[in-house]
Parts: sequence; structure tokens; C-alpha cells
Amino acid sequence: MAKTLLTLDEPTSTRTRSTRWGQRSSIRITHEQLAGLLGATREASSKVLAEFSAQGLIRQGRGRITILDPQDLETIARRTS
Repeated sequence: MAKTLLTLDEPTSTRTRSTRWGQRSSIRITHEQLAGLLGATREASSKVLAEFSAQGLIRQGRGRITILDPQDLETIARRTS
């Protein structure tokens, strides 16, 4: 999941990208769509996203995920691959 989120966040030149007012940009994807990419259930993807959110790695909104700590997500991605 961590690697997929980082991959979805890559279209810009840097992972520490910001919007015009200093806020991070969001990945527009639902839990169900993310689960489909991973071959997982929506419930399983929601559980992992909730864990990432509780750890302060991401922020979730309606159909949006904002990566707050790309370095820690990168560490998780390397550990689980």
C-alpha cells in the first residue's frame, strides 16, 4: 500500500510538492479504487489507510489521500516489498 501511494503521488517532480498556499496536493482515489489496484478488499485497504492516518503518514478526505510523511512511507514500502 505504501509503495502504491508513493507511486500515485509521483507525477510531479518531487514528493514534497505543495500547492500554491503551502498545502500538500492530494491523490484523488477512493478506498475501493485503491483496493482494486492492490487486489485487496475495500475493508482491508481502509484498515491500512486508517493505520497510516493514525501514524500521521497520510490525511484522508472524501476520495482524497494526502501524503504527509513521504520518507516514512518510503521506509515502510522498502520493508514490506
